[in-house]
Amino acid sequence: MRINRLRKKLVSKLILGLVLPLALFAGAVGQPQSAAADASFVHPGMIFTQADLDRMKLQVASNQAPAIYEWNNLKANPTASLNYAPSNFDPIVYRNDSVNGNKGNTNLYYSASAALMNAIEWYISGDQAYADHAIQLLNGWSYNLTSIQGHDAQLAASIYGYKLLNAAEIIRSSNAGWSSADISKFTEMMTNVFYPLTSTYGQVNGGWANGNWDAVDTVFNLSFGVWTENKEIYNQAVDYYKNGAGNGTVMHYILNDDGEVQESGRDQGHTQGGLAGLAEAAQIGWNQRVAVPSGGDMYSYPNNTYRLLKGIEYTAKYNLGYDVSYTPIPGVGYTLDDMAKGYSWIPGLAISPIGRGNFSPIYQQVYNLYVNNTGLPESMLPYTKQVIARQPFQAFALDFPSYGGLLFNSQDTPHSDQWGKSETITMTNRGAGKSIVVINDQSPASVEQQFISAADASVRGGTSAKINYGADATMTSKLSTADFTREAYLKFDLSGYAGTKVDSATVRLYAASVGANVGNTEADYVADDSWTESGVTWNTKPTSSAILATWPKPKAAGFIQFDVTNQLNAELAQSGDKKLSIRMQSLLSGDGVDYSTKEATTAGNRPTLILKNEAMSYRYAIEYLGTSNLYAYRSLANNKYLTVMSDGTLLANSNTIGTEQTFAYTNNGSGNVMKSMLNGKYVTVDSATGLLKANVDNVTNDYGRFDYQTPIDSPVTTATISIMAPDGQDGWYVHPVTLALSASASALQVKNTVYSLDEGQTWQTYAGPIAFDQDGQYSVWYESRDSGGGVEFARNVSFKLDATAPADATFAADMTAPTNHDVTVTISYPADAAVKEYKVGESGTWTAYGAPVVVSANDTVYARSKDAAGNISNETNYIVSNIDHIAPADAKLAVDTTAPTNQGVTVTISYPVDAAVKEYKVGESGAWTAYTASVIVSDNDTVYARGTDAVGNESNITSMTVSNIYKIAPVTAATLSPAAPNGNNSWYTTDVSVSLSVTANVYGGAVTTEYQVNDGAWTTYTGSIPAFSEGMYKFGYRSKDQAGNVEQLKTVEFKVDKTAPALNVQLDKTSIWPADHKMIAVNATVNPSDAISGVESVVLTSITSNQPDSGKGDIQASFGTAATSFSLRAEKDRIYTITYTATDKAGNKTVTTATVTVPHDQSGIR
Repeated sequence: MRINRLRKKLVSKLILGLVLPLALFAGAVGQPQSAAADASFVHPGMIFTQADLDRMKLQVASNQAPAIYEWNNLKANPTASLNYAPSNFDPIVYRNDSVNGNKGNTNLYYSASAALMNAIEWYISGDQAYADHAIQLLNGWSYNLTSIQGHDAQLAASIYGYKLLNAAEIIRSSNAGWSSADISKFTEMMTNVFYPLTSTYGQVNGGWANGNWDAVDTVFNLSFGVWTENKEIYNQAVDYYKNGAGNGTVMHYILNDDGEVQESGRDQGHTQGGLAGLAEAAQIGWNQRVAVPSGGDMYSYPNNTYRLLKGIEYTAKYNLGYDVSYTPIPGVGYTLDDMAKGYSWIPGLAISPIGRGNFSPIYQQVYNLYVNNTGLPESMLPYTKQVIARQPFQAFALDFPSYGGLLFNSQDTPHSDQWGKSETITMTNRGAGKSIVVINDQSPASVEQQFISAADASVRGGTSAKINYGADATMTSKLSTADFTREAYLKFDLSGYAGTKVDSATVRLYAASVGANVGNTEADYVADDSWTESGVTWNTKPTSSAILATWPKPKAAGFIQFDVTNQLNAELAQSGDKKLSIRMQSLLSGDGVDYSTKEATTAGNRPTLILKNEAMSYRYAIEYLGTSNLYAYRSLANNKYLTVMSDGTLLANSNTIGTEQTFAYTNNGSGNVMKSMLNGKYVTVDSATGLLKANVDNVTNDYGRFDYQTPIDSPVTTATISIMAPDGQDGWYVHPVTLALSASASALQVKNTVYSLDEGQTWQTYAGPIAFDQDGQYSVWYESRDSGGGVEFARNVSFKLDATAPADATFAADMTAPTNHDVTVTISYPADAAVKEYKVGESGTWTAYGAPVVVSANDTVYARSKDAAGNISNETNYIVSNIDHIAPADAKLAVDTTAPTNQGVTVTISYPVDAAVKEYKVGESGAWTAYTASVIVSDNDTVYARGTDAVGNESNITSMTVSNIYKIAPVTAATLSPAAPNGNNSWYTTDVSVSLSVTANVYGGAVTTEYQVNDGAWTTYTGSIPAFSEGMYKFGYRSKDQAGNVEQLKTVEFKVDKTAPALNVQLDKTSIWPADHKMIAVNATVNPSDAISGVESVVLTSITSNQPDSGKGDIQASFGTAATSFSLRAEKDRIYTITYTATDKAGNKTVTTATVTVPHDQSGIR
């Protein structure tokens, strides 16, 4: 057989097809750049190489998605900020210590992540501040930390340590200004504090730990070996990864070929942590594979059976919600009986759902290692790929590097650094250990076409729903209230495109302005292209279906791009439709993003669809035999294998594969070299005959370097799904579909078309459209053969069908009896509900269900759900009708009297009929008491009343104040004038007047005052009383109020005597003779009288003479006494005047005189 030799300029292309993604020979892989050519290790060369760092820098600088989004996410992390600082650089750090708890742990934990992120920020941005901050953190611990202690000390040392080492590796390798003395101090800390803890691997605290411990120990020890250039430590770590005794080795952590993981029965968080440790270890082994080959196969160990990948896929599949097998298998250090005891730290007898669906940020690193680094086809990572699709931007986690879209996103094969542009390789499993590899050579000489949007406009809801915004220079995506919600529509017209397929289609948009509070934006496919820029409004906008792309908050004055290749090819394949319409909507309520439209002034900012097609495409069919470097070629013309004949020539003459049909390929730097496995000779071209021969031991010129092409054009089969694009969400079909296969051949007639529904295990002859009406995810492989035996390279179409709506949601209320409390309604949704919604009330807003619904008033709760495909369940509802928040009517109070009274007042309370509890209280501080009868209030007070219905609603408190009870009698005062007796012995000697007054007080109504004299009849006091003259008086008085209070009788007694007593004095001698100068006794008879008070006394007051005393004592008497006898001297010519004074008991006086005459002679004597 003669093989056409292609022109030399294509030679460098084929090697990418020959070096299969299994990466089976070292000579065909690219090597990361080394910091020093003569170093025994590659630096940087732990988790990140120089090529990785340069690639990150380039992707950020050119705003490539998703790297730029992850860069923004990293920058937004407070731990990555220049402001981050630990509260202390603790000399001793504790993790889970029985005495000191976790003292210092947070400081070291966060510092490790901060140092690594700062180091990456330094390299990408070139900002020295980040390098200085990373160095500050590294030095802070290097010069202070002396010990890590506690139950989990080993785990702390390995997790925090590997991050610190990776940060230090970047800083040391990037001329960041870290001094050699500081580097030595860091190495000293790693050697004395960290390594002694991690060097025991899974043996800790007297036993074996779960596998996540020694898995991350391995990561640390590999990194430490690279840091210190210590191959012994490095190789020990590689050996432990492969052959160690603990649970964290690849053979012990992944328990079987199904991929079951040692901690799968414990929880999913620890499981993913252990897998991350093994994947990071494999990444380091891959990065150092040339310098230290021992770890180069860790990712595929053992013997290219990909044990680690099986564990990762198993775990990803389970956490995505699929069923997986599980067999209880005891790990190292525990038994099957232990697994049955339910300990949280020992895996159980069934796979654990704890943490299921919570994806650790490890899958992008795994995908990058296997697909981008080692070249494995992504079909071997279907579930890892699904995880990334579901969560393209996973949250930061302290245990992992995170930010995979930036840190682990090579986006090319590992060979590009040596041979240029990457190749796209797809493998189809053919069984029996063989694979067909389809190689697309994508030449750099690509053709690019750009199409500016033919129509673009915003639509706005609410009151603007009828307004067209097609002439605006921007279109807005914003989710808010109805009046402010906006969506953007754009349409591309490819009428000028001549092809029926594109290799790449990308939409590029310019974010002219970006609000502060912006979340993810979603682009959706719009099937209806009939809308116009000048006519579209919110009310007339077309509906959308499949999600094309999602991106986070863009950078203002920057571009975003998203891929629409598949959707555009579907459009081109359907009746030549060359229009593509897209809707953009915001997913987070907040601010909006304004994207430039075709009306933008700057042409480069207008919406652009970029199409790329490769100018050259060569395809080769190679059968890989499953062992290193061994391939066989099959002629598509006659289905015979290329065979090395005994004379060294190559002919297509065998239907089976043996040593004669097997070849090995290498590359000598300028082309492919093919060597026969039969005789070890290189295949060369006979320059005379043009025949291929395996007859030389070396290759010296182009006769030994080859590119290959198929002899004939094989058939081409087109697969058409009855529904052009998924009519559900997230790429799902929600209606049954049929798949039609149509084959055409340019050289020979099509013989038949076959297809496989089981990934190539079995094949069926295509006889007509294939119906798919059962829910599931389908992968259909198909190929056609021509009459000459030419076989098309197998093609694949994958789709998902879910035509079954979720089951109806059900409800349960926490209270069905009448209540005045809120009712909590718990809604149960089916397991396949991807979107769970509820609303309260017919006009309520549909809301995502995250917790039971609290209903405060009688209403109807509606529920519905939507599965991942977009099928919507029936709308179900639950009527809450047992809430009673209406309080009873107010109680009414009435009294039996409002007139003043000194008796109790009866208060009657009337309650509404729905008052189940009737209560009252007397006084503000009184106790509430059940009301059973009218309330008698004995003193003025306030009566309060309230009613409570059967569910506890209380009425308003009403009240009645009783203020008409008076129990204090009036107080009357009598005033006499004169105020006190003016005579003797309490007698008044003048008239007495009496006035009455009532002391000011609160009385029960009008007051009546009355008086009596000497117990006589009562007389009403009207303001004056006649004066009292002579006599003895007993004056009584009192007052009484309208309430009936009567004052106790009061009296005052007084007596009046205004008349002086009567007094008669008779002398026994009225004349004395002779005047013989002798003393003559005279006797007086005194008769006093007093009718009122009586005589008090009669006193001889005085005896006077009209002549001077003779000097002999002319008068002898006891004056001031009641004497009635006295002596007078008989002196002639004298008149003696005798005076008596009578005094009554009141003090009235009467003075009476009598005379005794002593004549001068007897002439006057008769």
